[in-house]
Formats: sequence, C-alpha cells, structure tokens
Amino acid sequence: MKRVLLYAVVGVVAAAVIVGGLFAVGVFNQSTTPNVKFVDFRPEGTLVLKQDQSLPITFNIVNNEKFSVSGIIVSTTHDGQPQFFIVDRPIAAIEGTVGANGGRTGMQTINIIGNTINQDAVEADFTVRLTVIDGQLSDTKTFKVRLER
Repeated sequence: MKRVLLYAVVGVVAAAVIVGGLFAVGVFNQSTTPNVKFVDFRPEGTLVLKQDQSLPITFNIVNNEKFSVSGIIVSTTHDGQPQFFIVDRPIAAIEGTVGANGGRTGMQTINIIGNTINQDAVEADFTVRLTVIDGQLSDTKTFKVRLER
C-alpha cells in the first residue's frame, strides 16, 4: 500500500514538472497577439496632398514568431468622405509565406489618391491595420492627410 502511494506521489510530481516545463518553453503560453509588425512604415504625422496627386504608404512587415506566417492582410481605412480620398488597395493580401524569426515581406506600397475637391481643404485620419493568423489584429498605424486644392 505504501509503495502504491509512493508511486502515485512520484507520478503527480513528474507530471507537474513536465507541464511546468511545457509552460516555460511556451507550448501553452501562446501570445494572444501575434508578433508580426510593420517596420519602415511611412508616412507618419500629418501630410498635405494636392488634389489629383497620389501619396504612397510604404512599409515592410517582419515576423518575429518562431513559426512561418501566411495569410497576412493589410487594410487601409479613413474617416473622411469617400469621394475625396481613393485607396488603390484598401485590402491588400500579402502573397506567400513570411519566414520565422525575423522574416520579412519586402517593401510594399499602397497609394492614396486625392480627388478633386470643391472647397479649400478636407482632412481625414487614416488607419492601416495588419492582421494575421485567422484575422487577429497584430499591428496598427495611423496618420492624417490634408487634401488641398
């Protein structure tokens, strides 16, 4: 009876050590936000755009996860009136797989085009969102565009 109890205690301790070790190496501690981020992102702050001109949004994406990532989506929205600002790729799917531990997509470009306006100027706040791994939001950048005649 004592021997059975001893084996049970040893088994419980061994299981606890194994599970604790798995948590320590991150098997069960997956971050809720994937570590996939914008780098070399431009523009920043407030920019002036003249009507009928375009403004490039340029960026690279780095994957800091321990595994490769695919299915990356970049979406660009703004709070301005849609007739004044055109985004050439409001939803941009990044093709291919980005390697683990610092893999990058290469430079990407999305263009904002300023339409003709019938007033001196209009402004809009732009938001660029990076989603990966089943649509999880991974990074967000914002900037302001002032469209002038």
